[in-house]
Amino acid sequence: MKRLGLILSIVSFMTSCHAAITIDEDSVSLFSWSSLKWTWVESGNEEFAQKKVLYEELFGTGNSLRHNQSMCVFEEKAFCFSDGDECHIIDIGEKKRLLSELLPDTSHHNNAQFLNTYYDEDDKYPLILLSRGNYPPYQNEFYVIRVQEQDGRIKFYTIKTVYNTIQEARNNGSWVVDEEHGKLYLYSMTLSDYRVKENNRFCVISFSLPDLMSPEDVTLSNKDVLEKWEYTYLIHQGGTYFNGYLFFNVQELYSVAGRSIQSPKCVIAVNVNNGRIEATLPLDDHKETEGISVYNNLLFVSFRNGSENQAPKSTVFTLSQYTLPASIVKKN
Repeated sequence: MKRLGLILSIVSFMTSCHAAITIDEDSVSLFSWSSLKWTWVESGNEEFAQKKVLYEELFGTGNSLRHNQSMCVFEEKAFCFSDGDECHIIDIGEKKRLLSELLPDTSHHNNAQFLNTYYDEDDKYPLILLSRGNYPPYQNEFYVIRVQEQDGRIKFYTIKTVYNTIQEARNNGSWVVDEEHGKLYLYSMTLSDYRVKENNRFCVISFSLPDLMSPEDVTLSNKDVLEKWEYTYLIHQGGTYFNGYLFFNVQELYSVAGRSIQSPKCVIAVNVNNGRIEATLPLDDHKETEGISVYNNLLFVSFRNGSENQAPKSTVFTLSQYTLPASIVKKN
């Protein structure tokens, strides 16, 4: 009865106020599903994935995370970039929102990734890759962002911009960096209308990684392409790199009269040595997947619900954590 009372109290709280929800260790099991599994595509072998909901917010006013488009994690901080000009920073350890800071540009910010490179040895945070990823007029460049902390505030500075001129990948294309192998990846759908299945594929295009520290902007074209991989998935939002794998939030692409029906969400793990999808993980949150990040051998995914019609009965933003397959985890 005490547990039932706790559940009812939490549900009542979630449906009656417009605020952040912080999840403590005692109640995290109420928001977790033990049945999630990584599935290895070739062998069919499965590994259980432990899931934890780290942070949620309800619909409300002010700096709402319902505009979240991408997310990346460093140490105990999740940097959540919005469609617009804001970054909301969450303390994962404390499970609370710390800051909302302005960005040097206004765009869709469709993907974000912390790199392993520091602009200055005294910087607390490494550089961030921040994909513009706008819809028409299709601006697909990415920015290299320096993060500086001063007097408890965060400031962002654009170091350089990398542009794409490949027409096929100009439909909301986004970027991932693999510093380990000196590669840069551009990913998108091959057609501008992602709902059309005929001749439409999810593609990943690789380049040699340019110097991200130099101030000169870079423009990439077809002559710079190293490899191109295509998949029968609908690319959804985020991408990142970790330990030999590209991780993407995707949905399978089915079609009725030329229009797609989106299947349950999942994460795919692509081996960078051969471009093969080696493992998949279903995502059971009903909201739209947005950001994806791997830090300290853990996978983080952010979800958002942009419909104000559901307020205040629905959460607007969720940050969840998942365990990786044992073979992908980095050994100390």
